[in-house]
Amino acid sequence: MPKKFAIKGTIIPTNYQDVYDWFGLEGTSPGKLAAFLDEAGGEDVTLEINSPGGYVFAGMEMYNRLKMYTGQITAIIMSVAASAASVITCAADTVQMCPVSQIMIHRTHSWTEGDKNDMYKTADDLAKLDDAIANAYTEKTGMNKEDVLKMMDVTTWMGPEEAKEKNFVDEILFQQEEQPAAAADGVVMLTTAQVANLTAKMNAELKAKEQQEKAALDLLRQKYNYLNLKGENNGQKTV
Repeated sequence: MPKKFAIKGTIIPTNYQDVYDWFGLEGTSPGKLAAFLDEAGGEDVTLEINSPGGYVFAGMEMYNRLKMYTGQITAIIMSVAASAASVITCAADTVQMCPVSQIMIHRTHSWTEGDKNDMYKTADDLAKLDDAIANAYTEKTGMNKEDVLKMMDVTTWMGPEEAKEKNFVDEILFQQEEQPAAAADGVVMLTTAQVANLTAKMNAELKAKEQQEKAALDLLRQKYNYLNLKGENNGQKTV
């Protein structure tokens, strides 16, 4: 079975991990993830994600560590994958989402002080970080980067259907889906829904045919009985 790792709470720098653990706060750092991946040793892993995001550079490092991992990675969004956590999710080979989960993407945030040059510099730095984060989203989804940046502009929340439609996730859990099939060219493969629909139509047609045959047989019986009765009456004598 795949080894499991929970990405919970705030995404934090590695040197914050001891502080968070000491106070019993949920937080996940690149160092904690790296230790897990080293122990996993290339085996398949499952990430269970429930995080509102956190520090962008910590999230980037975790994304890159996952991309460099040799085993197959499945990410399950248990509740929310927001901000930096949504970036981390994009590193998985397969992303699964529960029907009640959410993904959120937005522009990077920061605080600064100083004169206007400091403010402009911070704005320029944030724009570069946004562009880097958008690279992770575009690689995962295949979307145009400009469209991704527009979604980040307005802080976009996505439920499972929208996230799957935009390719942020690959599967929605606990839902029945069409069974995949592979066939050579020229071979017709019906989906399970099509088979069920055709089966219902076949059964309806068979039932209608049986009713028609029964009606025809009843009519023949009535004619037969009528002819027998008529023959008997013709053979009788009256006084």
